Amino acid sequence: MPLILKFLNKNLHFKIIFLIVFFSAHLSAQQLILKNYKVKDGLPSSEVYCAFQDSKGFMWFGSDGGVSRFDGYNFKNFTTEDGLADNVVFGILEDRHGRIWFRSLTGKLCYFQNDSIYKINANDIIFQHMRSAVMTSFYMDSGDTLWCGLRTGKGFFKIAPGYEAKDVKVIETELGPYAIEIENGTYIWGSGFFGKSILTKYLLFYKKEHFKKRIDIPDLNPVHILYNRVATDTFLIADKTKLLSVQKEGVYTLLEEKKLFNAETIFLKKAGNYLWLGLLKKGVLRCSKKEYLTWKNTESILDGYTVTDVLTDNEGGTWFTTLENGIYYSSPARFLFYQNYNEPSVYQDYNMGRISNNHILISNKLNTVDIVSSDSIIKDIKITDKRFVQLLDNFDASFFSITTGTIFKRDNMASYLWMRNEHRLIKNEDSTGAPYLIIFFIPDSSGKRTYLLDRYWVFTLDKSSEYPKKLKTLPSRTFSFYRDKKGVIWLGCLNGLWSFENENFKYHGDENDLLKSAIEDIKEGGDGTKYYATRGNGVIICKNGKYTKITTANGLNSNNCKCLYVDENNTVWVGSKNGICKLKNSGDGWHALKFNLTDNEFGYEVFRIEKMGNKLWLFSNRGLLSYELGVNEKEFPPRMYINQFSVNEKTHLKDSIRVFNYNENFVKISYIGLSFQSLGKLYYTYKLDGLDTNWHTTLNTTLQYPFLPPGDYTFYVKAISFSGVESKYRAAISFTIKKPFWKTSWFILTGLIIFIGATYFLFSYRLREVKRKEAEKTLFNKQLAELEMKALRSQMNPHFIFNAINSIQNYIVKNDSRTAQDYLAKFARLIRNVLENSRHEDIPLNEELDTLKLYIELEQLRAPGKFTYKLITQPELHSDTLNIPPLILQPYVENAILHGLMPLTNGKGELTIHINKKANNLICIVEDNGIGRKKAVELKQKKQLLHHSMGLSVTEDRIKVINSLHKGESGISIEDKINMQGEAEGTKVIIVINLDK
Repeated sequence: MPLILKFLNKNLHFKIIFLIVFFSAHLSAQQLILKNYKVKDGLPSSEVYCAFQDSKGFMWFGSDGGVSRFDGYNFKNFTTEDGLADNVVFGILEDRHGRIWFRSLTGKLCYFQNDSIYKINANDIIFQHMRSAVMTSFYMDSGDTLWCGLRTGKGFFKIAPGYEAKDVKVIETELGPYAIEIENGTYIWGSGFFGKSILTKYLLFYKKEHFKKRIDIPDLNPVHILYNRVATDTFLIADKTKLLSVQKEGVYTLLEEKKLFNAETIFLKKAGNYLWLGLLKKGVLRCSKKEYLTWKNTESILDGYTVTDVLTDNEGGTWFTTLENGIYYSSPARFLFYQNYNEPSVYQDYNMGRISNNHILISNKLNTVDIVSSDSIIKDIKITDKRFVQLLDNFDASFFSITTGTIFKRDNMASYLWMRNEHRLIKNEDSTGAPYLIIFFIPDSSGKRTYLLDRYWVFTLDKSSEYPKKLKTLPSRTFSFYRDKKGVIWLGCLNGLWSFENENFKYHGDENDLLKSAIEDIKEGGDGTKYYATRGNGVIICKNGKYTKITTANGLNSNNCKCLYVDENNTVWVGSKNGICKLKNSGDGWHALKFNLTDNEFGYEVFRIEKMGNKLWLFSNRGLLSYELGVNEKEFPPRMYINQFSVNEKTHLKDSIRVFNYNENFVKISYIGLSFQSLGKLYYTYKLDGLDTNWHTTLNTTLQYPFLPPGDYTFYVKAISFSGVESKYRAAISFTIKKPFWKTSWFILTGLIIFIGATYFLFSYRLREVKRKEAEKTLFNKQLAELEMKALRSQMNPHFIFNAINSIQNYIVKNDSRTAQDYLAKFARLIRNVLENSRHEDIPLNEELDTLKLYIELEQLRAPGKFTYKLITQPELHSDTLNIPPLILQPYVENAILHGLMPLTNGKGELTIHINKKANNLICIVEDNGIGRKKAVELKQKKQLLHHSMGLSVTEDRIKVINSLHKGESGISIEDKINMQGEAEGTKVIIVINLDK
């Protein structure tokens, strides 16, 4: 044994071999991480036959339920109801025109173009020639001629452009399998018709329609031949039992039936950097192109499934189609799955620790550990084996803790501390045998003492101690620790950051609010920058006393960060609830580059990250994973397309219509970014020029703009992949929403001309009207002035003046000087009032009534006792503020006295004047009990005095003028008073004067 250990100390590789034998441990192989798409995800069937990626980047899959197009989000399925020739699709290709062709089980062909599927007219004749044959391959050359290989047919098809029945040509071949070169090293393959008893021992080669050569291949089973050209004059041929290499030098057997796991071959294909051989119910074998002549170091993938096709997409991702379980996808990110731990502890992030530069120790089961090297994992090493201490002596780590089992069962948990300098593996338990869950261990600077921590306590252990001793209670539940270069111990706790120095705790959350976050991990870079992974607050970075917070807004895949790793180049890796990402500091600040972990229903939560060589090792809730660094790292910008543009729910993407009416303004735009490695987790930035001034971000693939105002618009959108890579080109679409006709320039100009014309017309009309009205007003004023003068001249009846003077003279003759003086004084006042009032357009009502009283009193003096009068005014009438035209009532009073009352012979005359106001009208009533109008006319006729009173005529004209000027209700009405016997009893005159000015 000492000799063996001495040898092993010189060679770690042989130590690992020794471990496998010595501890009865075993190796665990790596596996691809695959995402599975099933019927529940949108596939029409679980039985899928082929995969194809078109020039735009869309994935196509042929199945027994139709054909599917996949954009990373959704499957769009096409069947015979959509125009497909047959629902069972075995092959897909794209021609130079961008048409996607589908090859069916029946041999019938159709193609996809502009979202529609079209059958060719030659399908019926193709189906007739097929009989029991199967179309194995097809290709369209540069002249658009279709070439189709058949298995167990008479030969192969050549179908000229036009694809009518007359364009189909059947080219017969010799019996046996054939390979036909079409152009540029591209081949189709098949086999000529043969009977069951015929065994083929050669392979036929053609150059289009012309036979080229025959290669003898002994014992070739012709029933099922697979073919692939891997290099010039080098082909791989597989039948049901073996894989052969056909070269100029000869035919070589690469794999035989026993190496194919007794499984029938399904397909043989180049894809990506590998050659793939599909096996019935045995998955697919992968071989590097470098080893295609030997097929050494093959890997088996998806064992248990029948893989029908493999395709490597333009991002480097790999697609597998199966007969049993739909489609599988492997991301180009170089993640490999190693081991799943079925009974993880709650504290999984601390079950993984580095024990040397090239080894990591993982503990899970009770008293059992796994040791991971750069390319493999050695499982189930027993801690209880006495030789385990000798094994630990070969690793570099001076201290590390090992926690095994589960904390939920104390009898199923054990915790250990390895102290290499003392060659001791100490079991963490108290004197009663109860286990401690030691999570952290920190030797002090003297090396004589070690601090041990669980979630709640600080323990100490020195050389003289057999068991750890409790020292202090932690200030808060603790998740992580870090000892800096000065020896200060930093603790990441539930309530923030603490330090532990000289056995005292100090809280640092008050120094910066960011440090109050729950801290899951603490790391320090070579330049002194400190990094804190927080629970819910992203990553906090402290450099030179300045704090920066990195969140999902900067590209983190989650703000709930679990662990950190800073490598020798100060590259920071972050593990979180949603996988891992890498932090980088560019000119515009910190950003996070995401690395996608392909998943099925569950995400990967990463608890611990370590690095060995060019690999990151990740301990997650799904098990142990690795990620290979620095191997062909490429950025794959998503391809960006607008796939639907609709206005008012009507699609316009196919046509050239881009100008819409003002009421066609409900715009809906759908777009897609193709990045399959992002698994539908793309971000989109977009802007609608004409509406937006800034770019916006969304996860949605459809946007709606309801009720857009008229204008010119251009919609721009670009995608950002899961790893933060932007599209090279923006997808864009421009459109215009026209203004309503009443807002167009021509309409506005026409309207302006009409408005100006109408304005000019109205102005001219108004001007003419104003001039006309001014002329009318001038004429009215002139007429009014003339009427006023006439009224003034005719106001006092010449007979009245003559009689008044005679009366005055008569009083003088009779020496009745007193009466003559009174009469003369009243007559003078009357004349003066008439002259004074005639100067004004309106006078107060009380002045008009005073003048009227003087006139009546003079008439009474001239004819004493002939009549009496009453002047009755409405009590609430304000006669001093109410204005009326002057001398408007006097002619009617005069007419009543002279022609109604004076001729009375039987009785005394009565004159009554009523003044009332109703609404905005002044109503004046002059009423007498005289002889009436009819008798008065008769008297005038006898005296030959029949004429129309000048005063009345003038007054009527005045009232008409007033009515025309003021648009009021002024007017005069005369009524004859008749008694019961039909005799006249007087006259009633109603004068209405409108008071509006």
